[in-house]
Amino acid sequence: MRAIDGRGEAIGHHGELVQGVFEDEDARLRRGLVSLPCRHLNSKARFRANAEGRVSVTPRHCEKSLRAVELTLNRFAGVRTGGHLTIESNIPVGRGMGSSTADVPASILAVLDSLDVQPTPHEVMKIAVSAETACDSTWFSQQAVLFAQGDRD
Repeated sequence: MRAIDGRGEAIGHHGELVQGVFEDEDARLRRGLVSLPCRHLNSKARFRANAEGRVSVTPRHCEKSLRAVELTLNRFAGVRTGGHLTIESNIPVGRGMGSSTADVPASILAVLDSLDVQPTPHEVMKIAVSAETACDSTWFSQQAVLFAQGDRD
């Protein structure tokens, strides 16, 4: 397998403006939130695929990103694929500014870029929610939008 570097990027946020339960168009209640994006905070991911079948990440504490890579490879790689993910971020960890929330979609996008796959945003966010349990809308746009972060379907 030829090593192909894939790249992905996502932004952080200033925090949630509102979080709760909202009624959707079918009158079903869904958990959701509205985050205030901050384009100056960002996470950049680089993924280099290999045929080893094992995935690693730098920095090592980015366990949610590692899980996102594994889920993405399981879903979109046709053969057993591994690789190394490197994340560079200027988002403070543990301050509620979306550090892992940005790392996860950036990681997914890097893997997809290396595989040359272009799924729908819905498919990407399903993986992100599965990897992180919660997620937000900052990947979709740099505007505040209502995002059903508890939805996996």
